[in-house]
Amino acid sequence: TSLKNVYISNTVHTISYSAFERTSIESIVIPDSVTHILSGAFRYCELLESIKLSDNLNVIENYAFDNCKSLTSLTFPASVTNIICRFMSCSSLTEIIVEEGNTYYASDEYGVLYTKSFDRLYSYPVASVRESYTVNEATETIAKNAFSYNENLKTVILPEGVEKIQGDAFYSCKMLETVVIPTTVTTIGTDTDAFGNCT
Repeated sequence: TSLKNVYISNTVHTISYSAFERTSIESIVIPDSVTHILSGAFRYCELLESIKLSDNLNVIENYAFDNCKSLTSLTFPASVTNIICRFMSCSSLTEIIVEEGNTYYASDEYGVLYTKSFDRLYSYPVASVRESYTVNEATETIAKNAFSYNENLKTVILPEGVEKIQGDAFYSCKMLETVVIPTTVTTIGTDTDAFGNCT
Protein backbone atom coordinates (compact mmCIF):
# COMPACT_ATOMS: atom_id res chain seq x y z
CA THR A 1 0.00 0.00 0.00
CA SER A 2 0.99 3.68 -0.19
CA LEU A 3 0.38 4.25 3.54
CA LYS A 4 3.39 6.15 4.94
CA ASN A 5 2.36 8.00 8.08
CA VAL A 6 0.23 6.66 10.92
CA TYR A 7 -1.15 8.47 13.95
CA ILE A 8 -2.52 6.19 16.67
CA SER A 9 -5.00 7.35 19.30
CA ASN A 10 -4.09 6.94 22.97
CA THR A 11 -7.25 4.84 23.36
CA VAL A 12 -5.47 1.91 21.64
CA HIS A 13 -4.09 -0.79 23.95
CA THR A 14 -2.99 -3.48 21.49
CA ILE A 15 -1.41 -3.44 18.02
CA SER A 16 -3.04 -6.57 16.67
CA TYR A 17 -1.91 -9.44 14.45
CA SER A 18 -0.44 -8.23 11.15
CA ALA A 19 -1.97 -4.78 11.75
CA PHE A 20 0.48 -2.95 9.48
CA GLU A 21 1.93 -5.91 7.60
CA ARG A 22 3.29 -5.10 4.12
CA THR A 23 2.46 -1.40 4.33
CA SER A 24 4.79 1.40 3.22
CA ILE A 25 4.97 3.20 6.56
CA GLU A 26 8.27 4.96 7.18
CA SER A 27 7.89 6.01 10.81
CA ILE A 28 5.43 5.51 13.63
CA VAL A 29 4.97 6.56 17.24
CA ILE A 30 3.24 3.99 19.46
CA PRO A 31 1.26 5.83 22.17
CA ASP A 32 1.86 5.05 25.82
CA SER A 33 -1.57 3.42 26.06
CA VAL A 34 -0.28 0.40 24.10
CA THR A 35 0.91 -2.57 26.19
CA HIS A 36 1.02 -5.37 23.57
CA ILE A 37 2.33 -5.70 20.01
CA LEU A 38 1.06 -8.95 18.55
CA SER A 39 2.53 -11.37 16.04
CA GLY A 40 3.44 -9.95 12.65
CA ALA A 41 2.22 -6.44 13.51
CA PHE A 42 4.91 -4.73 11.40
CA ARG A 43 6.04 -7.70 9.32
CA TYR A 44 7.41 -6.78 5.90
CA CYS A 45 7.27 -3.04 6.61
CA GLU A 46 10.42 -2.76 4.53
CA LEU A 47 10.47 1.05 4.47
CA LEU A 48 10.02 1.50 8.22
CA GLU A 49 13.03 3.48 9.44
CA SER A 50 11.88 4.76 12.81
CA ILE A 51 9.57 3.47 15.53
CA LYS A 52 9.01 4.99 18.97
CA LEU A 53 7.63 2.33 21.28
CA SER A 54 5.15 2.91 24.07
CA ASP A 55 6.67 3.63 27.48
CA ASN A 56 4.17 1.14 28.92
CA LEU A 57 4.81 -1.67 26.45
CA ASN A 58 4.96 -5.14 28.04
CA VAL A 59 4.92 -7.80 25.32
CA ILE A 60 6.31 -7.99 21.77
CA GLU A 61 5.21 -11.19 20.07
CA ASN A 62 6.91 -13.31 17.44
CA TYR A 63 7.52 -11.85 13.96
CA ALA A 64 6.42 -8.39 15.14
CA PHE A 65 9.29 -6.75 13.22
CA ASP A 66 10.04 -9.52 10.75
CA ASN A 67 11.71 -8.21 7.58
CA CYS A 68 11.73 -4.57 8.68
CA LYS A 69 14.76 -4.09 6.48
CA SER A 70 15.19 -0.32 6.96
CA LEU A 71 15.20 -0.22 10.77
CA THR A 72 18.65 0.73 12.04
CA SER A 73 17.90 0.95 15.77
CA LEU A 74 15.35 -0.35 18.26
CA THR A 75 14.91 0.98 21.80
CA PHE A 76 12.86 -1.01 24.28
CA PRO A 77 11.37 0.81 27.27
CA ALA A 78 11.89 -0.17 30.89
CA SER A 79 8.36 -1.59 30.97
CA VAL A 80 9.02 -4.50 28.56
CA THR A 81 8.75 -7.91 30.22
CA ASN A 82 8.58 -10.31 27.28
CA ILE A 83 10.36 -10.04 23.93
CA ILE A 84 9.36 -13.06 21.87
CA CYS A 85 10.25 -11.78 18.42
CA ARG A 86 13.69 -12.12 16.88
CA PHE A 87 15.50 -9.64 14.68
CA MET A 88 17.67 -11.61 12.26
CA SER A 89 15.64 -10.43 9.25
CA CYS A 90 16.09 -6.74 10.19
CA SER A 91 19.04 -6.46 7.85
CA SER A 92 19.94 -2.82 8.66
CA LEU A 93 19.74 -3.12 12.45
CA THR A 94 22.94 -1.90 14.11
CA GLU A 95 21.84 -1.67 17.74
CA ILE A 96 19.22 -2.89 20.18
CA ILE A 97 18.90 -0.67 23.22
CA VAL A 98 17.12 -1.37 26.50
CA GLU A 99 16.31 1.62 28.66
CA GLU A 100 17.61 1.84 32.22
CA GLY A 101 15.30 0.39 34.83
CA ASN A 102 14.14 -2.65 32.86
CA THR A 103 14.14 -5.68 35.19
CA TYR A 104 13.96 -8.35 32.46
CA TYR A 105 16.37 -7.25 29.69
CA ALA A 106 19.57 -5.30 29.21
CA SER A 107 21.85 -4.24 26.37
CA ASP A 108 25.60 -3.81 26.39
CA GLU A 109 27.68 -0.95 25.01
CA TYR A 110 27.59 -2.51 21.54
CA GLY A 111 23.81 -2.69 21.32
CA VAL A 112 23.58 -6.43 21.98
CA LEU A 113 20.40 -7.69 23.66
CA TYR A 114 20.71 -9.86 26.78
CA THR A 115 18.49 -10.92 29.62
CA LYS A 116 18.84 -8.64 32.64
CA SER A 117 21.40 -10.83 34.42
CA PHE A 118 23.36 -11.27 31.16
CA ASP A 119 23.02 -15.05 31.52
CA ARG A 120 21.44 -15.32 28.07
CA LEU A 121 22.56 -13.54 24.91
CA TYR A 122 19.34 -13.01 23.02
CA SER A 123 20.19 -11.03 19.89
CA TYR A 124 23.28 -9.57 18.23
CA PRO A 125 22.41 -6.85 15.69
CA VAL A 126 22.49 -8.18 12.13
CA ALA A 127 24.11 -5.07 10.67
CA SER A 128 26.70 -4.45 13.37
CA VAL A 129 29.99 -3.72 11.62
CA ARG A 130 32.22 -5.14 14.35
CA GLU A 131 34.52 -7.93 13.20
CA SER A 132 35.13 -9.31 16.70
CA TYR A 133 32.90 -9.67 19.74
CA THR A 134 33.50 -11.04 23.24
CA VAL A 135 30.36 -12.31 24.93
CA ASN A 136 29.60 -11.06 28.45
CA GLU A 137 31.34 -13.12 31.14
CA ALA A 138 28.05 -13.88 32.94
CA THR A 139 26.50 -15.56 29.89
CA GLU A 140 25.42 -19.21 30.09
CA THR A 141 23.27 -19.56 26.95
CA ILE A 142 23.58 -18.31 23.38
CA ALA A 143 19.98 -18.15 22.20
CA LYS A 144 18.53 -19.50 18.98
CA ASN A 145 19.39 -17.20 16.04
CA ALA A 146 21.40 -14.93 18.36
CA PHE A 147 24.04 -14.09 15.73
CA SER A 148 22.22 -15.25 12.59
CA TYR A 149 22.89 -13.50 9.28
CA ASN A 150 25.56 -11.12 10.54
CA GLU A 151 28.02 -10.79 7.65
CA ASN A 152 30.76 -8.79 9.38
CA LEU A 153 31.74 -10.92 12.37
CA LYS A 154 34.96 -12.86 11.96
CA THR A 155 35.66 -13.77 15.58
CA VAL A 156 33.39 -14.52 18.54
CA ILE A 157 34.82 -15.33 21.95
CA LEU A 158 32.60 -17.22 24.39
CA PRO A 159 33.65 -16.97 28.04
CA GLU A 160 34.06 -19.81 30.52
CA GLY A 161 30.61 -20.44 31.95
CA VAL A 162 28.73 -20.70 28.66
CA GLU A 163 26.91 -24.04 28.66
CA LYS A 164 24.53 -24.02 25.69
CA ILE A 165 24.74 -22.81 22.09
CA GLN A 166 21.23 -23.20 20.75
CA GLY A 167 20.16 -24.15 17.25
CA ASP A 168 20.90 -21.69 14.43
CA ALA A 169 22.77 -19.46 16.89
CA PHE A 170 25.33 -18.58 14.19
CA TYR A 171 23.29 -19.46 11.11
CA SER A 172 24.60 -17.90 7.90
CA CYS A 173 27.40 -15.89 9.53
CA LYS A 174 29.32 -16.11 6.29
CA MET A 175 32.42 -14.17 7.35
CA LEU A 176 32.88 -16.10 10.59
CA GLU A 177 36.35 -17.59 10.89
CA THR A 178 36.84 -18.27 14.61
CA VAL A 179 34.59 -19.11 17.53
CA VAL A 180 36.31 -19.75 20.85
CA ILE A 181 34.21 -22.39 22.64
CA PRO A 182 35.05 -22.92 26.34
CA THR A 183 35.23 -26.26 28.14
CA THR A 184 32.02 -25.44 30.03
CA VAL A 185 29.87 -25.88 26.88
CA THR A 186 27.82 -29.09 27.06
CA THR A 187 25.33 -28.54 24.21
CA ILE A 188 25.89 -27.22 20.68
CA GLY A 189 22.74 -27.03 18.60
CA THR A 190 19.40 -28.20 19.93
CA ASP A 191 16.76 -28.75 17.25
CA THR A 192 19.06 -27.56 14.43
CA ASP A 193 22.73 -27.04 13.63
CA ALA A 194 24.23 -24.08 15.48
CA PHE A 195 26.62 -23.16 12.66
CA GLY A 196 24.58 -23.94 9.54
CA ASN A 197 25.48 -22.11 6.29
CA CYS A 198 28.63 -20.54 7.75
CA THR A 199 30.45 -20.90 4.44
